[in-house]
Amino acid sequence: MSSPDQFRNGPIDETVSGGPGAAKALTDSRLAALCADATYRAFLNFHAQFRTITRQAKERFLARDWTGSYADAKERLGLYSRVLDRLVGEVRQLMGGRLEDKPLWAACKAVYSSRVTDCQAWEITETFFNSLTRRVFATVGVNQQIEFVDTDFDAPPTVASGALRHCYHDAPLPLLLSAILTDAGFAAEWYYDLRHGEAGIVLDAVLTGEDDLAILFSFTRSYFRVDVERPYELVRFLKALMPRKRLGELYTAIGYHKHGKTEFYRDFLHHLRLSADRFETAQGARGMVMMVFTLPAYDVVFKVIKDRFDYPKTSSRMDVMGKYRLVFEHNRAGRLVEAYEYEHLRIEQSRFRPDLLQELLRDAGGSVRLEEGHVVIRHVYMERRVRPLNLYLSENSDAAARAAVRDYGQAIWDLAATNIFPGDLFLKNFGVTRHGRVVFYDYDELCLLTDCNFRELPSPTSYEEEIAPEPWFSVREADVFPEEFPRFLGLRPDLREELLTLHGDLFTPEPWRRVQTALREGIILEVLPYDESKRLTRPYGRRAQALAKETF
Repeated sequence: MSSPDQFRNGPIDETVSGGPGAAKALTDSRLAALCADATYRAFLNFHAQFRTITRQAKERFLARDWTGSYADAKERLGLYSRVLDRLVGEVRQLMGGRLEDKPLWAACKAVYSSRVTDCQAWEITETFFNSLTRRVFATVGVNQQIEFVDTDFDAPPTVASGALRHCYHDAPLPLLLSAILTDAGFAAEWYYDLRHGEAGIVLDAVLTGEDDLAILFSFTRSYFRVDVERPYELVRFLKALMPRKRLGELYTAIGYHKHGKTEFYRDFLHHLRLSADRFETAQGARGMVMMVFTLPAYDVVFKVIKDRFDYPKTSSRMDVMGKYRLVFEHNRAGRLVEAYEYEHLRIEQSRFRPDLLQELLRDAGGSVRLEEGHVVIRHVYMERRVRPLNLYLSENSDAAARAAVRDYGQAIWDLAATNIFPGDLFLKNFGVTRHGRVVFYDYDELCLLTDCNFRELPSPTSYEEEIAPEPWFSVREADVFPEEFPRFLGLRPDLREELLTLHGDLFTPEPWRRVQTALREGIILEVLPYDESKRLTRPYGRRAQALAKETF
């Protein structure tokens, strides 16, 4: 097979370099073949660059180049769209006036399917083709004729070329761990932890059991950079370890976000085929910016941006979409929920409760319409459903509620460590996962921490100022007054005291300023993907809450 690098520039074939008129001189089969070849070459180009960036993770880690590592993560996230943009331009030139000829695209799909049978990442190639056709047609619903709604292969068309895993046994645990790390290529001297600090590489924790792994591979975490020739085998291996995880979440976890969306959507369609439950308004406080609904038997919520936001919200639709994009590109630190963005969903009208449908048409008519017995949703975010924190606290035992409040404070510090300020700290904007972890999911007020101006609350100088319903002092858009947070949270007294005891520094401005200073100086603040109790050695990394207390 030719190297994908040779296809990065230039026309794909001299016979079509003349522009739209040249396409008319080609037979349908020839044009379909040329389009399929161009698409497959573009995919190979994407995947080669994807794996190159991925392989750099090891060198970044060994060199402790965290800035470069973050840059790589962002570069890899944007790679898919950049390659696809170039391909769309190439295909437009190739097909000319026949660009929207669906029978021609059906032939192209058939040729493409035959081309990718020798590719170890064949399932990713199918999603890549879908991305192209959706750019061309903006398909409403799905179209089996020109999309791989389901994979074309009942069984993997290729055979694994090497072992996916190695088993280590019949030795004491320290020797097993030593062998694992040595075989993985960590030649530098390492101690009992797998972190790379100034003292060297250390093994910080050993995670066992489904729950530990599920948190590590959570839908709230950023993507691993693991170089694998055959994603299909790795994802099925991970699925065997974490059977409650969806395939889409596991593909996303290893960096194949677009195919994660494909698998997530296939899972949704599968549920619709095998169920009869109807969409209803999601439990929790009604959104001022989003309409949120769900299927009772399906642990996913659907979010549609309203046409007009409730007072006092002043942001725009593009502002909100920008916040979701920021979360997609940012380190989510295990505290921000992954949102899958879809366009042009088409769902039978009978699957919606009438009251919900009426509200959607009234408040989000710019995104939702009726069409021949179906509801068409122009733009929607799909997220894993979590229990709103305010409801969780009222429903659970005192011990569980106290643990959730403590983790709520920890979640805010973890976000701060990655330069994220939630904006709205109301309990209704946070949720609790099935593992008891608190996460944030309401992004319309989210911003970079370093963009905030944390201020002390001025003391009133008169009785009139003290009882005034509005601030008597000037407040700019970026101003934040941490001392005001506790009065808006609505915690019952014992839970309020629990939060203040452990995370009282959240409610004074100076700790926030210290975190801001560290971020501006390029200091990397540590966020663990596991509980402190899992650690094998004394913690020594810089944590946001430790920095706030000046104890690191």
